Amino acid sequence: MEIRRELSDTAFLVNESRARCVEVGRDTLARHWVPPARRAAVRALWEDFAREVYPHDALQLGLRNRFFLERIARVAAEPRGVLLNVAAGMTSYPYLVEPPLPAIEVDQEHVLELKRERSAALRARGVLPERRVELFAADLNDPVDQQRLNVLCARELPRRRSIAVLEGISYYLPPATFERLIGLLAAAQTPGSILALDFWEPQNAAHPVFVRLAAFFRARFGVAPESYRFLEPAELESLEGYDLVELADVAALERAYCASRVLADPESILPERYAVLARR
Repeated sequence: MEIRRELSDTAFLVNESRARCVEVGRDTLARHWVPPARRAAVRALWEDFAREVYPHDALQLGLRNRFFLERIARVAAEPRGVLLNVAAGMTSYPYLVEPPLPAIEVDQEHVLELKRERSAALRARGVLPERRVELFAADLNDPVDQQRLNVLCARELPRRRSIAVLEGISYYLPPATFERLIGLLAAAQTPGSILALDFWEPQNAAHPVFVRLAAFFRARFGVAPESYRFLEPAELESLEGYDLVELADVAALERAYCASRVLADPESILPERYAVLARR
């Protein structure tokens, strides 16, 4: 298969996984985000990933979607809530929860341009329900964009309960960028607001599935293995202004949502963890 250098295809890889596991993840829109012209290439990339790295990605990404979706839905059930989805990619969350929850989706401009195009096409076809979704372009590593994001959060998050979702991003952010992001969220979120994220622990750097994943993304997208960021649960417990209220792993999510036990063997899975923190 041709090696692709478009990192946005990793977002479509997530959609392909979730489209293959709708019954678990509840993302009924996942397949629609992939443009028709790119579907064959994305399916081929997914098959390569399943064969070379990890055959259980559909189940794992379905479970991850279910984890975040249910916690977003809890905020949507309350008045005056808001969703801030950082590194939103081609996720569907604002369109899946009832009652509707206003949302701000943050990502790089080239990703959001794709999402604008697909959103317009899907609304025209009646696939997407009407929602208040603001797309905010920002490079999290750029100081100017960090300040723009800070202004946005200071304007939109105070005086309402928010849920900030950092999905699929903690392991790509340099420590200083991650700390600044958490700091600006803590400054803007109100007491009782939620911060939810997924992460990898340091011991997973030598895990066989992670080693294969790192090799795959280096070959296909040029991502250096040493660039990944790992977090200890203790680091989350010590985040200023937050209390760690929920900690789960992918095997626990399978037990909660499925009759299967495909992910029970820690040696054969990508040992991702999930955390929910509440603003004090």
